[in-house]
Amino acid sequence: MNVTILAANGQIAHLVEERLLTEPTFKDIQLTLMLRHPERLSELNDNPRVTLLDGDLTNPTDVIKAT
Repeated sequence: MNVTILAANGQIAHLVEERLLTEPTFKDIQLTLMLRHPERLSELNDNPRVTLLDGDLTNPTDVIKAT
């Protein structure tokens, strides 16, 4: 299953990301994280379950690309 989080650098997004990546219940979840500056989450680059996307919520094309 894939979960997409838009504005992935926010406080709530960080809490959700941490739980999805660390709790055994969610071990089959793949994350797509969209944010304007993906380098802010560069520590997740090495995680094979995470895809980082450069995108802006005000751009409909970016939002469609993330989903």
